[in-house]
Amino acid sequence: MIFKLTSADLTDWRQVTVAVQQMLQSQSSYKAAVHIMMQFEGLDNAIDKSEVITQLVADGQENLCQHWVTSLGKDYQIEFVEACVALDKLKPAAKAVRQLGLQAEFPNIEALYRQRSLARLVGKRLWSVALSFVGNDTVLQTTLVRDMAQLGELSLAEDYRKQLGLPPSVLTVDPGQLAAQEAARREQYIQIEQYINPEEQLLFVIDEAGLLRASEALSGSDVIGLDVEWKPSHAAGVTSPAAVLQVRWRCGSLHTTGV
Repeated sequence: MIFKLTSADLTDWRQVTVAVQQMLQSQSSYKAAVHIMMQFEGLDNAIDKSEVITQLVADGQENLCQHWVTSLGKDYQIEFVEACVALDKLKPAAKAVRQLGLQAEFPNIEALYRQRSLARLVGKRLWSVALSFVGNDTVLQTTLVRDMAQLGELSLAEDYRKQLGLPPSVLTVDPGQLAAQEAARREQYIQIEQYINPEEQLLFVIDEAGLLRASEALSGSDVIGLDVEWKPSHAAGVTSPAAVLQVRWRCGSLHTTGV
């Protein structure tokens, strides 16, 4: 809560001002000084607010700084966002732009933040996380699959391109190189068909013919297990269709994709 007391509420306003200035010089007390300035209107008039803003952002106190500049006016709000951008703290910068209504002053901050975030995920090769992060943004989707291909993940990039519904033109695919990478990827994983119990029926359904075989196998059987999976979404109001359906019955099971 900000009480917004004034000099009339204190017996010695100058003494409090000097005390706050001294607190701002100490690493252990400057954050408390900011809290005090937020309570007393005009107490920060003798303070170099720009310097304090830069210090708060550098020390990771973006939430406190945004709370403070909200009452200081637009010029200091812009300085806060600029300080965040200068220190490559794009997440709090984008948040401040949204909450303080500074889209006109920083029209590209959200896109820049998302591009930098995607670049970090790609650099760490967190492909599934990156796939979820790009959401429905076709620019980020295209950037992701192209970066994957450049990093030697052509086969997976092609899978993601198809999954995202991007046109073939976004990737330059060498069929021979793609086939070699797909074979290499296959060798990295257990081939489940090699471990199928001959007494148990296991069906992989990827087309209409497989669906008909599954229908015949399930006819008259008791279904004892049903599992559905889908692509996660982190955007409000956005849902994804079912992608994988797995059914288990007494003497077999089926696995189908693209349902």
